[in-house]
Amino acid sequence: MKFQIAVENIGKIQLTSDYWDCECIENYIHSKHIDKCLRCGYRPDEQPDSHVVELVKYRQSIGFDGWL
Repeated sequence: MKFQIAVENIGKIQLTSDYWDCECIENYIHSKHIDKCLRCGYRPDEQPDSHVVELVKYRQSIGFDGWL
């Protein structure tokens, strides 16, 4: 299965506005459909967008390999 994500290039860094990072040390990447991290309490409007490289690694680690 293939997934498409919005990608923004900022210099050499690629971010996606479809996911956000909370303040947790593990499992910190969340879909923008998640409006609050239940562990740390942060919300997507308070946190940065996710790095595409980290998102790809995370999804592969949980068994989702389809991309773009």
